[in-house]
Amino acid sequence: MSTVVRSLTLLLVATSLPAFTQAEGVDIYGQLHLSIDHLDSDVEGDKAKLNTSSNASRLGLRGQHELDDRFTLFWQAEASVDLVDGGGLSLDSDTYVGLSNELGQLRVGRFDTPYKRVWSRVDFFGNQLGDARNAINVDGLDRRLKSSIHYRSPELSGFVVDLQYATNMKNNATQDSDSQAVSTSIQYQKDQFWAAVAYDNDDANELTSLRLAGSADVGDLRLSVLYQNTERDDPAKPNNKAYGGGLRYKLNDRLALKTQYYKLKLDDETGGIAKLFAMGLDYQYASGLQLYVNYGSLDNDNTYRTAYNSGRTATTSTISTDDRELIGDEKPRGLSVGLTYRF
Repeated sequence: MSTVVRSLTLLLVATSLPAFTQAEGVDIYGQLHLSIDHLDSDVEGDKAKLNTSSNASRLGLRGQHELDDRFTLFWQAEASVDLVDGGGLSLDSDTYVGLSNELGQLRVGRFDTPYKRVWSRVDFFGNQLGDARNAINVDGLDRRLKSSIHYRSPELSGFVVDLQYATNMKNNATQDSDSQAVSTSIQYQKDQFWAAVAYDNDDANELTSLRLAGSADVGDLRLSVLYQNTERDDPAKPNNKAYGGGLRYKLNDRLALKTQYYKLKLDDETGGIAKLFAMGLDYQYASGLQLYVNYGSLDNDNTYRTAYNSGRTATTSTISTDDRELIGDEKPRGLSVGLTYRF
């Protein structure tokens, strides 16, 4: 079936059959996230320009069905949507089917790892200019694994355990253990305090990574911190450490100020360092609709990163396009005005 046909089928289900979906207990949901950005890559010869960006926009269907007094079946089909460049819908986002009961949840499909979900709890600029992954996601660890089996435990005294096993990181079937990956986390929540430890082991890419994170609310102020350590078996790719945190302060029910800082250090002969700084203002215009303005910059020292490439369609390179010169000391920066509508 072609991409166009698949796209039309999903849209017909989502928009033309509301009575049917409601009768079957199916929810239509999504996120439309757009921004207008002024980006400066700081590469010699390039000019700062105005851009538009679609930022992790998506459309999905989900539902659940009580099979009997023991099990509930739940499912989700989610597609990425490019609101700027267009193109067909593809079920490349969190898509799965599972069963749940008092012993927890078990699902199979393609979805975010527990390791990635820990990051999403502490990043105040997720999928926006200033996203922490621009600094800390060196090895592609904040990802969505295919061919996955995931178990989530019930909450017990504030603790929840997640365990995900990807049977195959390559194409088609495999009998090669080097193509597997494991991601797990333990989270603890008590009142306004949350903490987590996450671990990722990727045989295909020969790496392991440990992540610690936490957040706490003190009145109208939220604080967040994150630390991670990644080790590589490939001598051509460096081990690295990253850490940082942020603050978000609610001025009132609609307005909030936010800022964060993250630092990456490569453990190799270059001693590469990347330092990300971001600050912004969120405005909750209405239920489901948030407006924001952000400024972000990333200071490279023998690294080649930007403040705005993660989770967005508007990206640049820190390598000269004329002669592919490697410099690694640029300071890409940008200003972004955006809106996020969730339904």
